[in-house]
Amino acid sequence: MTISFDDYTYYPSLRTRLWEMRGYKELGAAEKERVLPMFVLTKHNQTTGAGAVCQVVQASLEERSFILDVESSPIYACDDTNAFLDPAGGFQAWRNFVQAQPGAIPTALLPSGAPIRDIVRQVIEFERVNEKVVVRSRSPAADLSTLIAIISAVDSVENLLIVLDFGYVRSRVPACAVDAANTINALRNVDPTVRVVVMGSSYPRSAAAYDDAGAALEIEERILHAAIGGNTVAIYGDHSSIHPEPFEPLPSRFVPRIDYALADSWIFRRVREDKGGFKECAEQITGLTDWDPRLVDQQVWGAVKIQAAADGDITRMGTPGAWIAVRVNLHLWQQIHFAGEALDEDNGDVFG
Repeated sequence: MTISFDDYTYYPSLRTRLWEMRGYKELGAAEKERVLPMFVLTKHNQTTGAGAVCQVVQASLEERSFILDVESSPIYACDDTNAFLDPAGGFQAWRNFVQAQPGAIPTALLPSGAPIRDIVRQVIEFERVNEKVVVRSRSPAADLSTLIAIISAVDSVENLLIVLDFGYVRSRVPACAVDAANTINALRNVDPTVRVVVMGSSYPRSAAAYDDAGAALEIEERILHAAIGGNTVAIYGDHSSIHPEPFEPLPSRFVPRIDYALADSWIFRRVREDKGGFKECAEQITGLTDWDPRLVDQQVWGAVKIQAAADGDITRMGTPGAWIAVRVNLHLWQQIHFAGEALDEDNGDVFG
């Protein structure tokens, strides 16, 4: 299958952890056709080998293409991660692994301290063998000289997708927008046709910190995308409603919470078990003016699960992880269907 990066207006990034994968897996076939997901290799439940995790990914894709990246944090890392991050031979171990995965579009790795020569060689070899290659920068300003070297080295920028990942962007949108604008301008001074995705996440580590019982949290990565000029400047990407920074959850007694994703915000309700738990959360959400019963009619999995819980059925949905999958599923569905015209208008385009 020939892939064109121009065919997609949304690039979600998902770690290959159990509940993130479940949220993606439960999307309908029509939605899966409209995105080119970026899967970041992590442990998957008790599965820690990268090859075995990739088999789980491919099963959920049903022979569709995908972008393959790797998580470097030891909290989530697969057994093979250190070998993949070794720059020797132009990241030969990583290149060999990706090239053995059917349907995988490689992400060139940019670990801190790696020689630019090996990074560029990695990109050149990926382009030669795989044709398409993605370069994801998690520190766009610091990586600028490397990104320029890559653009100058590839045979065709048609084969290249640059992802500028700003990580956690809540309360940082103005600074990130300026950083994104400066980086994109510098890259397009080298080649004005280079494709760029601007990515971030504003989902907090703890939603309860914003209100113990419930609140609406604005999706600030959409505001960031609009601030740089929207789709006319860059493609939208995000972390699929997941906090972008790896962290070990502290052992504690959880309070049931359900998130309902809209196109521009997440609404959550949090209710203690002795006050009704997940059922009460779902009842409150389905009673909101923002609740759209048409999503249930269309069999959007996350909405179906919320409605079922409101009706008293929480079969296999009694843990926080299952509701993370619901949030991810609804978020992906909303962003896939989100046109974004309203956000693109009069939002202080930093390109002037």
